[in-house]
Amino acid sequence: MKSIANHKLAAVFLVLLPLVFLTHGCQSLETVRSFSKSTVATAESYGKMISDLPASCQRRVMTEIQIMNFEFVGPDTTDIITNHLETCELVSESLEGINDANGVLAGYGEALGKLAAKDVVDFSAELDAIKDNLNNVEIPRGDETFKPFDKPKINATFSIARFLFDISLKAYQYKLIVETIEEGQDNIEPLIGGLDEVLNGYNDMLTLEKGEQERLLGRYKVLKLTIPDTSQEFRKIKTNICAFAIDNFSEEELIKICGDQRLFAIDNRERIINSEEGRRIKRRLRTKSIKEVLFEEQIRMVNANKQYVEVESKIAEISSNITSNQRRIKSISAARESLKEVVVAHNDLYNNRNTIDSEDLIMAVKKYSRQVSELVKEVKAAYAPQERE
Repeated sequence: MKSIANHKLAAVFLVLLPLVFLTHGCQSLETVRSFSKSTVATAESYGKMISDLPASCQRRVMTEIQIMNFEFVGPDTTDIITNHLETCELVSESLEGINDANGVLAGYGEALGKLAAKDVVDFSAELDAIKDNLNNVEIPRGDETFKPFDKPKINATFSIARFLFDISLKAYQYKLIVETIEEGQDNIEPLIGGLDEVLNGYNDMLTLEKGEQERLLGRYKVLKLTIPDTSQEFRKIKTNICAFAIDNFSEEELIKICGDQRLFAIDNRERIINSEEGRRIKRRLRTKSIKEVLFEEQIRMVNANKQYVEVESKIAEISSNITSNQRRIKSISAARESLKEVVVAHNDLYNNRNTIDSEDLIMAVKKYSRQVSELVKEVKAAYAPQERE
């Protein structure tokens, strides 16, 4: 077993130690870790955004159908809706491929992060074997044996071995990172270009959706203007009906029926009865009692008030949807900027791959990280569940 352990240690040193002399010394990999973290965060935010692609398409179609309730619907219109629904199916089917491309970006960022991890490889078992082997060394001396490596000597040997492992592994890490960056350099920009084109298309979809929502909002605002102010309308009708009740009810009953409109009805009785509205009420009273007509008007006003409340609620809902879309459109700008920064930061990594701890590279990656922080904030605001305003 000791022989196997020694061969393993020798093999490790033979492979790793030459790398120390082939690289440019041990450099800090914090910049690579920062690039990795930001790239993974960019991909995560991107994933949240593009998952809304099919939903945006469907929301637009549903809005178009609601608009049709206000307009004449012909065969051409229904064909358009059918085509749009088919388009939404294509968008849903395309989502898997988009996620795959985004997954490649996330995987690339994660791979660089793992290569730059502080404890990428653990040789603690091999180092412990060194201690054990040294502790087992015994040299004959006459009829007895002695141990030439006491505890201080073992600790000193162990410290040197650990140092050699550390610098060798750092050099090996660095070599793999440089190779990964070189491999990614020619491919990262086309990948980002495809992801950016998806965002451009998503922006167009949201803009169309927002336009349809604004059209629908306009229809409901016009509808709201056609609904009477029920409190004023009922007060007026009640006064007109009371003009006919003056000769048919006692003073006490008249007060119950007419309330504070009683005196106005008495003073303007002749004018009200002879008005157009008065003539309409008179025709209704041929088949119904005053109380029945008054009750019918109460029901009509209740229904009108209900419609008013429903329209108000719909206006608030559509306005909230428009606000949400505006947030999504804003987040797209942040996402596209972050994708550009991926390319810029990677170019800087590539150009400084032999001096990864250079000041220029550190500043470039910090700029990228700030842009990603802004993106994460925008996506959180745009895609978190929104309460109606």
